Amino acid sequence: MANQDVSRIYNKGFTGNNGRQSGSKSTGMGLYLVKKMIDKLGHTIEVKSQVGQGTEFVITFLDLPYYK
Repeated sequence: MANQDVSRIYNKGFTGNNGRQSGSKSTGMGLYLVKKMIDKLGHTIEVKSQVGQGTEFVITFLDLPYYK
C-alpha cells in the first residue's frame, strides 16, 4: 500500500490505488467499519505497510472493566 494511502484507509469509500486497479469492485467499507467498531469498543488498530512487501494490521484489545 502506498504511503499516501495509509492515512486515508479508514475513510468511508476509500479504496486506494489497489482497489481501483485490481478490478475487484472494492467498496471501501471494510476498514471503515472495522475502525468504527474498534473505536466504539475502546480498542486500537495500527497499520504498517511497505510497497511490494505487504501490510500488517495490529489490533490491541484493551482489558476494560466492563468486559468482566
